[in-house]
Amino acid sequence: MLLKTGALFALSASISSGYVLPEIVQEAFQLDKTRDALLDQNHKPDSNPPSLFSNILPHIPYFLKPQVDSNKLQESISIDDLNATAWDLYHIAEASEKHYGHPTRVIGSKGHRKTIKYILKQFDQMKDYYDVSLQHFDALSGKINSFNLTDGVTGEPFINSTALSLSPPVKPFTGRVVHIANLGCNEEDYKVALQALNAENSSNEKEDSIYFEKRSDKKDKQSKKSTGKKSKKHNKHNKHEKKEKLIALIERGQCSFGTKSELAGKFGFEAAVIFDNDPQSTGLHATLEKPKKHTVSTIGVTYQTGQLLITSIENDSNYTLNFAMDSYVKNIRTVNVIADTKRGDPNNIIGLGAHSDSVEEGPGINDDGSGTISLLTVAKQLTHFKITNKVRFAWWSAEEEGLLGSNYYADHLCPKENSKIRMFMDYDMMASPNYEYEVYDANNIDNPKGSEELRDLYIDYYKSHNLNYTLIPFDGRSDYVGFINNGIPAGGIAAGAEKDNVFNGGVLDKCYHLLCDDVSNLAWDAFLVNTKLIAHSVATYANSLEGFPVRENSTLIADDVVKTKKKCNKHQEPSAKEDKHHKPSTKEAKHHKPSTKEAKHHEPSIKEDKHRKPSTKEDKHHKQSTKEAKHHEPSANEYKMHRAVGQGFKYKGNQLVY
Repeated sequence: MLLKTGALFALSASISSGYVLPEIVQEAFQLDKTRDALLDQNHKPDSNPPSLFSNILPHIPYFLKPQVDSNKLQESISIDDLNATAWDLYHIAEASEKHYGHPTRVIGSKGHRKTIKYILKQFDQMKDYYDVSLQHFDALSGKINSFNLTDGVTGEPFINSTALSLSPPVKPFTGRVVHIANLGCNEEDYKVALQALNAENSSNEKEDSIYFEKRSDKKDKQSKKSTGKKSKKHNKHNKHEKKEKLIALIERGQCSFGTKSELAGKFGFEAAVIFDNDPQSTGLHATLEKPKKHTVSTIGVTYQTGQLLITSIENDSNYTLNFAMDSYVKNIRTVNVIADTKRGDPNNIIGLGAHSDSVEEGPGINDDGSGTISLLTVAKQLTHFKITNKVRFAWWSAEEEGLLGSNYYADHLCPKENSKIRMFMDYDMMASPNYEYEVYDANNIDNPKGSEELRDLYIDYYKSHNLNYTLIPFDGRSDYVGFINNGIPAGGIAAGAEKDNVFNGGVLDKCYHLLCDDVSNLAWDAFLVNTKLIAHSVATYANSLEGFPVRENSTLIADDVVKTKKKCNKHQEPSAKEDKHHKPSTKEAKHHKPSTKEAKHHEPSIKEDKHRKPSTKEDKHHKQSTKEAKHHEPSANEYKMHRAVGQGFKYKGNQLVY
């Protein structure tokens, strides 16, 4: 492109005087935006080649860019960009159809691996603005092949029953159902239930024993006359009979599903059924998080089904259910993606994140494809501005398995790096179809100071745009948990999951954790508003932290006895040799599915963890056996932050290979 002589003089004068370039010159250097044009539903990722101008025109030099401005950054956000990326993610999820039978981006799937690769590829075009790195960690992945929950007598199934993710398998059996009172979050709840059951069994056995002994005495006398020995049947009766299999029926609430399942197994229950506490819900869609020693197969049912089962038990104390679960839980290697701006104060980091994975049941375009898309869109548009404070975008893996990626990241920050993060903003589910504008109800008393300021920033934004909002509990359901637990201020917004809309009474997202969470499940008006609010939050704090509380007790992070001895994670690009010897082979990852007994491994103690950390030399050249890997929590050095190298990055099986 040729510039007029007058424009060239303006360029020279602007550089010499330190002023911003005239708009005509800036336009000449801007990347062509045709690559971001709206894609229809037939679009496939990378089906259109990049435009000519995107290859030959450079980015504007950083020192010539204007200072970030909230209004201008918001104006750059368009529905076209959001829609295009949403279709990209959906087609990526379709890559999992061969193995799962439907689109999904669950960790360990081809759809999730392609999601990570897609995010990295977007940053290939922004290498002059961001440093992108990967944080590897082990996570649990599971698959429910099939399950059964039916009436023990009639064989009738219960509608809207769902197997909870990461449930261990159990062979088909028929078990007696025991209702656990008081939500089943304490050991006493199970003790009381079993005591009542034992008292009832004892009474019944006493009656049966009197009748049996009268009949067996006669047979014993006859047996003695003929053989001189007691009846074998009588001896067999005196031995302990085969233990009756029990199923715990527990109401949702107060503690995690994993806690309920673990306690049920600890007190001898073969399986658990958890019923919802909301009469309006259409079923439970949840995870057991990391299985522990006593975790049992668990199925979720509706509130109505729960009440029906309670009534059945009251009418017949011996009421039974048929129960079965064909599933597996295994360890896989996955990654968090971290993108840091090259510029900005590194001692004042503005953090924000979304999760890159979905549940197994569907493609997760709203949960949390919408957050992933919003962050990518804001990250792209931020490149047109200068910033005062460093901004860190993060895409967490394994959120649906229990916030594993974000917790791993926050828990492995050394005190020095922890203190540099001024805040973390969580963006999960931005476009629920029957949305409400939700703000996490954080405060500076129960949460790290600064969390309340984040809450107020979101509220002020909605108010300024005459939009109704509602406060929701800051109760640990999303990726902010690891940050507030480690003393980092946090907050966030959402558009709603499975509960009812406070304004119109309808379910916020009828496709929450279901196959129908596709592109048609997005509310585009809410999507645009919330993405612009994300842009506003980034622009506000990337520009200035004036009025935002300074970090307090930044070095006092959870489990400090262990963490204060850890070295900071270093960003480095691994050599081919390091990459080859540091990761387990594809063959090992692909063909090893741990048994139920193996999956219920114990947590290593601090002492065990301390003495099992390999040296640098051992780390590079020693591949741990499967058994060792399950009983050894890797050290921080084993999972270094690796620099993504653009075109050199690829997946091979379940492994990231450069």
